[in-house]
Amino acid sequence: MPYDLSDTLVVGISATALFDLSEADSVFRRKFESNREEAIEEYREYMAARESDGLKPGTGFYLVKALLSLSQF
Repeated sequence: MPYDLSDTLVVGISATALFDLSEADSVFRRKFESNREEAIEEYREYMAARESDGLKPGTGFYLVKALLSLSQF
């Protein structure tokens, strides 16, 4: 039986809107322009080396935070 969401606000948001991934995006785009085959692997290595680093809030972060706080009332 499907889950009933008729009385629920459902919001979809991408990781790039939730978090500021502009630096990682720049790494990928620079490599992609010069060598498409190596771009994904270099991006994976870049992200893996920083997996313990906290992510900065993106443009949609505070919107999601505000929406989540609505359920507290």
